[in-house]
Amino acid sequence: MAEKRGYQTTTSEYHGQFGETINRGTEEPPGITPEGLERRLDRVTVLDVRARVDYESSEKLIPKARRVDPEELSWTEDLPKDGWYVLYCSAPAEAACSREGKLMIGRGFENVHVLMGGWRAWVEAGLPTVDKTAEKV
Repeated sequence: MAEKRGYQTTTSEYHGQFGETINRGTEEPPGITPEGLERRLDRVTVLDVRARVDYESSEKLIPKARRVDPEELSWTEDLPKDGWYVLYCSAPAEAACSREGKLMIGRGFENVHVLMGGWRAWVEAGLPTVDKTAEKV
């Protein structure tokens, strides 16, 4: 059986390491809830892939988040492929996150998730944020 992204592609779904339901055989990165991400901030690399205008107009970000510009084609080059990544964007539909997650998966990254509901869901859940100047971005 073919292996893909660390799981078999022949079964319809399973529950991943973060408790999320993952549909096998798709290229969509699985989602993680804001609360799930908060519990794992010390074990994942959080990537802020908000559109440049959204990022620049915001004074805050998720703690420990690393800003990556999705318009830069080489933004994944210095990331270890065996790391755990959670991407977030501004849109609740996670369109940019899904696109960039697919790109990472296509480049050989195995553990890529998107924040369900994006930045807005994180803020609405009342979870911690930090000033952009307080984090290495």
